[in-house]
Amino acid sequence: MKAPSYYEIRSRKVIAAGLAAVLLLAFVAVPAVFGETSEAGSYIDITVDEAYKMIKKAHKNLVILDVRNQSEYDLGHLYNAVLIPVYELEDRINELQEHINDPIIVYCKSGYRSQIACEILANNGFTNVYNMLGGITAWMEAGYPIYTTYHHVTVNVLDEEILLQIEPLLLYQAGCTSCGCQSCGQNQNYNITPTITITTLKTK
Repeated sequence: MKAPSYYEIRSRKVIAAGLAAVLLLAFVAVPAVFGETSEAGSYIDITVDEAYKMIKKAHKNLVILDVRNQSEYDLGHLYNAVLIPVYELEDRINELQEHINDPIIVYCKSGYRSQIACEILANNGFTNVYNMLGGITAWMEAGYPIYTTYHHVTVNVLDEEILLQIEPLLLYQAGCTSCGCQSCGQNQNYNITPTITITTLKTK
């Protein structure tokens, strides 16, 4: 049997080195690629300013998800928001299935329930989930619009001059001190009653 020449041995070493490099890339590069696209249980926190910019860009498949209760939604919500209360989300997850890879902005009153909802969505394979920090309260405080038919009206009469201040009733009622807003409204229903405050100030 003829012994391999120097060039044959060198050629075999080059081929072996090439195969080793390919295998190394297979073990290193491929998992990295999958890691970028399939991070189970992850979502992104965004401010109301960032949420507003996303909505203004009008991505055609953008979903705005309100996870409060029906009564809270009726009191005021972001325009075009889809309502699925957080305690119903796992049972109704199939309603959002067609948007599994679309951007979904999730909000509640102050950010606690939306965080839970984002975890549910991410754990069910949704890949583009955004939690709006501060909820609709922070949204209104930043001066962004909501859709509502309920308002709080303050009427000030000063020397026969009438001054009106009109604000969303939801914004007027936004202060919650009894529960720290950790689970405010999660299983509550609100009596929706438009209110008017009249103050008369007389000066000499």
